[in-house]
Amino acid sequence: MGIDQAAEPITGDYANKWSLTSHLVPLKIVTSNTESSCMDTVSSTQERGFTIIETSVAAFLTVVFLAGFGQTMSMALASARDSRLQLSANAVALEQIEMARGLAWEQLRMSYVDPAAPLLTESKESVSAAEAGLSVDEVLSVGSLGTVYPVVAEQRDGVQFTIWRYVTAPDLDSRRFVVEVVWYVGQRLERHLASTILSEASA
Repeated sequence: MGIDQAAEPITGDYANKWSLTSHLVPLKIVTSNTESSCMDTVSSTQERGFTIIETSVAAFLTVVFLAGFGQTMSMALASARDSRLQLSANAVALEQIEMARGLAWEQLRMSYVDPAAPLLTESKESVSAAEAGLSVDEVLSVGSLGTVYPVVAEQRDGVQFTIWRYVTAPDLDSRRFVVEVVWYVGQRLERHLASTILSEASA
């Protein structure tokens, strides 16, 4: 008959090793999760940094574009306004010429001479060839029956046009009607000059 023997407890160094081994924690997994979290944080930070830089560059380029576009539009509008005023001045000059053509021959003279008229020579008796684009200076035709006032004004497109008018006698059988329209664009003086030759038969 066999003899039952009670299991002997584990003692000594072997027992200590077994106890430590059974309580070990898998540190590798914890370390791996920490490294992944750090990498994600760095990546997210870099992405935010690049987004801020890109937004700043885009905003700067937008401002530059809008500034250039605004300047171009301003120049285009100014050019269009200058062209419109030139057309208005031309229309005013043509109306003055038609008015002169409708006058009787005795009336086609200046009623008086304005010394401030810009196209006159120093003597104030003639129209300057250099100023009026003529070949020679021409003597003014002034008479008591004359109805051509030297200066009038007219408002168009919100701009004041000053109209200087002259009647000269280039020869005995004809008279020249000269009209100069002047106006200001800001501080800049603009002018439009026109003239026509009239005879007694056409008057």
